[in-house]
Amino acid sequence: MSISTNLTRRSDNVAEIAVVELLSNLFDGVAYLDIEVVKRNIELSCAGNSDSYDRTISKKRANFVLKHMGVIYLSLLLNEEFRDTLTEGVSIELAFDKIPKEEVEEYRKALLKKPHDPAEPMFVIDLSKFDDNIYRALNKTLSESFDAVSAYDEGIEEVYDEMTEDAYMKIGFVFSNFFYLIRGLSHNDVFYKWVQDVIKGIEEELAADEAG
Repeated sequence: MSISTNLTRRSDNVAEIAVVELLSNLFDGVAYLDIEVVKRNIELSCAGNSDSYDRTISKKRANFVLKHMGVIYLSLLLNEEFRDTLTEGVSIELAFDKIPKEEVEEYRKALLKKPHDPAEPMFVIDLSKFDDNIYRALNKTLSESFDAVSAYDEGIEEVYDEMTEDAYMKIGFVFSNFFYLIRGLSHNDVFYKWVQDVIKGIEEELAADEAG
């Protein structure tokens, strides 16, 4: 698939422009993105608009997701269960916003596979400012991720024609609510482990296809 992530900076609100263009470039034609929801998620991803805990993800998890975005993209198109589980994971995070913080903390403990290593490098998202170095690294990683699955472009074109309205809606819901997706991947170990296992399984299937 040919996905452009070479964003153009055109206004003072650089971070917002970058995020909107990035999501549009990645999911144009396969998702109904709600731009107002996207903008709300951008606001939540800014310092002062949400707790830093909610904007923090381990660099290891962030790198894994970004480096496998091409495979995630394929999985979303081809695997209904994967779409449904990502939708559920985001919905859980949205629901957490509506209950007391103490209850959320109890749920978090139940979803924790093992204590996080305090020495593990963490990354705190803050879209209130634009970091050109991060922007360039993100573009590079995403481009490489999609290049890695470009051999399946022809087959993907056929999938586009067969996509259902439900698939468009769910993919759009998941990535319009990217703040909640990231929060779930960071703080819901059960959710992250499942996503990780699916990605590895898809990669093994692709490798077997190539070998065959």
